[in-house]
Amino acid sequence: MIYEHEKSELFHYASPYYDPEKAHEYYMKHRKLKGRRSTAVLTDEGKEIWEYTKANIKEEKDAKVEEAKNEQAQKIESARETASATRESISKKLKELNEKLTANAKAKKEAAANAEKSKNEKISKENERKLQEISRSQQAKIERLQAQKPPEGASDYEKQKFREKRDQEIARIQGEAASDRDKATAASKKARETAATDVKANLEKIDADTKKERESNSESASQQRTECANQLKSAISAAREAYKAAKQGIDANYEEIYQQEYDKIAASYTKPKKGKSSGKSSKK
Repeated sequence: MIYEHEKSELFHYASPYYDPEKAHEYYMKHRKLKGRRSTAVLTDEGKEIWEYTKANIKEEKDAKVEEAKNEQAQKIESARETASATRESISKKLKELNEKLTANAKAKKEAAANAEKSKNEKISKENERKLQEISRSQQAKIERLQAQKPPEGASDYEKQKFREKRDQEIARIQGEAASDRDKATAASKKARETAATDVKANLEKIDADTKKERESNSESASQQRTECANQLKSAISAAREAYKAAKQGIDANYEEIYQQEYDKIAASYTKPKKGKSSGKSSKK
């Protein structure tokens, strides 16, 4: 039964959350559900209005929460995309640096090999020059000896002694020349070995320097990746904290709305209080 004052107050409640035409249908479908605010003090019409109004408020609140969730998800996704792009950039840069290192090392090794080849060519030419000089000197000395003749009127014995002495001198010259050639060849060999040792040491230094730079690049890239991971972690944490704060704000705001709307409805649709007994009967 609807009381007269309820009929007069029925049109007093106005709210963006309330649609009179749909309120009764909603109430009949969900009337078993109970909220945190007691509806015991409300009239049946008030209960209908409150249940329907509360559902609309909840729908709006849920939409706000969903919006905050989507904003959080977008921030996290954006942070992850940024981190992914940063990691890709770090890897690309590291690859480029290492490729450059490899190319530089190759160029240095080729330069070292060419320097060794050029030095060996000079050593060979110098050795050839010395050998030719030794041969020319030897030949000139031998030719001078061969051009000498025994003294006029020398006996056969003296001529024989002269030839023997000349042959001995030629043999000595040839021996000295052979020794000089051996020395020149040994010096050339030693120079080649020294050049090879120098080149080997240079190549080892190139490899060591390249390895050191490569390790430095990798360490730098690792530090950048760690920083990127920390930034992503911070961004995700900030997005979650922002959502948490937004959710708390939404909850607090809509708690006030719930209460305001409930109070407005209760002000117009509260059941009248039943009258109490007038007291004990008087004695005669």
